[in-house]
Amino acid sequence: MHVLTASLLTQLSTMLAPRHHGRFAALLGEWLIMGLALRSVLCRRSLYPGRRNEEPSQLDLMEVERSKVRSGGQCGRRGKPVASTEFGVQIVNGQEAQECVWTWQVGFRYNDNLMPFCGGTIVAPSWVLTAAHCGIKQGHIVVAGEWRPKETSGNEQNRKVKSSTPHPLYNNDTHSHDFALVKVNKKFRFNNCVGAACLPSSDVVVGAKCSITGWGTLSSQGSESNVLQEAEVKTRSNRKYGSYDRSLIDDSMLLAQGKAGNKIIDACQGDSGGPLVCESNGQWTLHGATSWGYGCAEAKYPGVWARVNYVMDWVNLVMEG
Repeated sequence: MHVLTASLLTQLSTMLAPRHHGRFAALLGEWLIMGLALRSVLCRRSLYPGRRNEEPSQLDLMEVERSKVRSGGQCGRRGKPVASTEFGVQIVNGQEAQECVWTWQVGFRYNDNLMPFCGGTIVAPSWVLTAAHCGIKQGHIVVAGEWRPKETSGNEQNRKVKSSTPHPLYNNDTHSHDFALVKVNKKFRFNNCVGAACLPSSDVVVGAKCSITGWGTLSSQGSESNVLQEAEVKTRSNRKYGSYDRSLIDDSMLLAQGKAGNKIIDACQGDSGGPLVCESNGQWTLHGATSWGYGCAEAKYPGVWARVNYVMDWVNLVMEG
């Protein structure tokens, strides 16, 4: 069992944060009090064993079809952009998304008047996948079709959380298995502005170009964006964990980072739970849920997403249960 050194604990006290508002100080307190014992415990035999990168099997192909059936045969299709005069560079170092393109993006709110505190991804008319550390509870509001949260376009669909199921192996200290499946009280109505991302049948390859979206802050501890942001990132091997201690990264996690010139592209606080999606043959598949990272857009510390393919057995069990 690997226990954090005193110097690493000091480092953690100034850096690690889930990409969700309001939990930073509490999390650091838990790290400092408890220390950390990671991989040797978390990677033992699991009730829901992880799925590794393999050639697609007949079972994988059946899973693709299952994903399509759940979403009414419409998963992974982006919407047609609504004309807009909005321009800007944000997410961190991303850009403003066009309205109605990222149809599967949702925001979680405490009430109708607040900015989303976390994001998520529609994976079926009644289901959203997000991060467990967001702490989604029954009664929270889920809004789809959103673009500018402080304005109303008429494309929004508001639902309430009926149930929220975190992964049974989620660890609040380490953010291992940082997944939650949320069922809404009424099915989303799919149209040009609201739809589902496909669920994966195999793992994403290293070096894949993928997209991230959200309304999170535009810099570490900075201001939120008033418009949905988008950016392109590349996935990387978990062996290329930068300056993180190697014990912090386990198989339930996915590393990614982007570049725009000499600027680093990353998710940030408030983007938690939101999608990392990758396109193949015009179909977009959900491979990551925004989880945690050291600050935001730090070159030596790639962003960390929860790796969706790793828990597909659990996803299927919950959604079909």
